[in-house]
Amino acid sequence: MRLFEALALKKALQNQLTQLIGLRNSTFEYPEDEKPGFDFEELTKRIKEKVNEVTGLKLAIMRANMNSKLPNGLTLDEGIIELANTRSTIDQLQDLIQIGRRGLFASDRRRSTTEIRTIKQASPENILKMIEHYDTKRRILDAIIQEANHTVDIAWPPNQ
Repeated sequence: MRLFEALALKKALQNQLTQLIGLRNSTFEYPEDEKPGFDFEELTKRIKEKVNEVTGLKLAIMRANMNSKLPNGLTLDEGIIELANTRSTIDQLQDLIQIGRRGLFASDRRRSTTEIRTIKQASPENILKMIEHYDTKRRILDAIIQEANHTVDIAWPPNQ
């Protein structure tokens, strides 16, 4: 199974798990003069089986991520972490641009008994250049990771 298929399967299994838990929760109490719609013990057993299946798949994905090298020399899991860090950096820089637009730092002066001018530590143009740099890095990393997701095989199901 390819990694991208495993990721889609993991999401589907997690949705199934959520549904089973919701079903068990919604049928936990029932009128004493009726039979419950679903058996608590049976649902609990199915939930445990689904948790074990999700766990096994997560471990197989993790092993594939740790053992797969990307063209840039990083392992797939290192690339995923680097991509998350790059996205975070872009968000932080975009926040700086937004702060200036909202006017939090737009005023050149602070009113008090003595007026002290404030200055920005970086120009909006420099921040935009930084965002462009990190966005290019993000796009490249994202493409490399997507390519790996479509080429890396994982050992799933485990008995095959």
